[in-house]
Amino acid sequence: MKVRGPFFAACCIAATALSLALPGCTSREEQAQAAFGEYQAAAAAGDLIATRIALLKLVGVQDDNPDYWDRLGKVQLELGSFRDAYYAFSRAHELDRSNTDALSNLTQLALMSGDVDAAEDHADKLALLQPDHPVIKLARAYAALKHSNLDEADRQIDPLLQAFPRDPNAN
Repeated sequence: MKVRGPFFAACCIAATALSLALPGCTSREEQAQAAFGEYQAAAAAGDLIATRIALLKLVGVQDDNPDYWDRLGKVQLELGSFRDAYYAFSRAHELDRSNTDALSNLTQLALMSGDVDAAEDHADKLALLQPDHPVIKLARAYAALKHSNLDEADRQIDPLLQAFPRDPNAN
């Protein structure tokens, strides 16, 4: 029997660790595929609770996909889970800084919760990506109202009222 050195032992340990990690990758991918299949089936059936559960499984397995977080945020909104929606959209924005939908939703949720400062911050980020987005004017109008600057609030909200005369937020 030949005695091998420490380099051989290190290589064996590395090869064993790699072989143990590979089934985990496949298992994780399979879990993500299964969760995505559950999501598609639940969404097609119109079952919001099952859709949320499937998306939570999906982001639990694959939390680096901004699209999954965005979808989860929209489902959370439909279910009235505003804090959970805010978190999901925050995560989507964190993963994709160019996601204007996530920023728009974050702005609106911040306004709904009364956090005008956070809404302004989100609106400023949104303005860098899409300067003509109507939510920006809405957030700035609320901020002007907060600071008792009625002229600025009118200036910000007038274009929205012209474009969307029946919008309850603008009114």
